[in-house]
Amino acid sequence: MEFDIFYQLPQADSQNSPTRYRELIEEAVEADKLGFTTVWLAEVHFAPHFSVMPAPMMLHAAIAERTRRIRLGLAVNLLPLHHPMRLAEETAMLDAISGGRVDFGAGRGAFPLNYRGYGVSVAQSREYFEEAL
Repeated sequence: MEFDIFYQLPQADSQNSPTRYRELIEEAVEADKLGFTTVWLAEVHFAPHFSVMPAPMMLHAAIAERTRRIRLGLAVNLLPLHHPMRLAEETAMLDAISGGRVDFGAGRGAFPLNYRGYGVSVAQSREYFEEAL
């Protein structure tokens, strides 16, 4: 049997992002020690009460340096919001520094707010997703 952990990382008004990031990293380190299989991080933009994690690979890089076994899951990369080559390079780099522990997830997302903040058309998101994939 395998156990994973999944984070969207909401933040209350009484909390701050640096503390939330440190807490997540510490929890991932503990999950690695306890034998969890994967720590999954979700990419979300412009919705701090729902998530303060616009760049999960940045957190995974920090987690990779403090862990040895746990897999680093990206659930999901919002492909229409990324340049495909840049995302491929960043994913490959994270995989290299983590010793091959990256699980890549791709999707379009479900929140129009993510798209509005980047000025990307939700109506064209399927087309952008297919092109990026």
